[in-house]
Amino acid sequence: MSTHKYMDRICCIVLVLAIVLTVVLMNLNVVETEAAGQTMGYENRLFDTDSVHTIDIVMEDWDGFIETCENEEYSLCSVEIDGEEF
Repeated sequence: MSTHKYMDRICCIVLVLAIVLTVVLMNLNVVETEAAGQTMGYENRLFDTDSVHTIDIVMEDWDGFIETCENEEYSLCSVEIDGEEF
């Protein structure tokens, strides 16, 4: 038997509030997803299914990078996507 007179009622109320909060948060996610359904313009270029994109990562000391890659340190490089360098 619990030591508090209303422990069962308190637990039931907390459980109901948790379920209601879960349902509310799940419905908020649906509303945000529908609002974000607008296209920004870059999607058609980025996710173009008519072509295969090429991505080249250019580094001066590739072998040195491979030897120390387990250290998870940043290394200077250039990225070329479909011929455009970044």
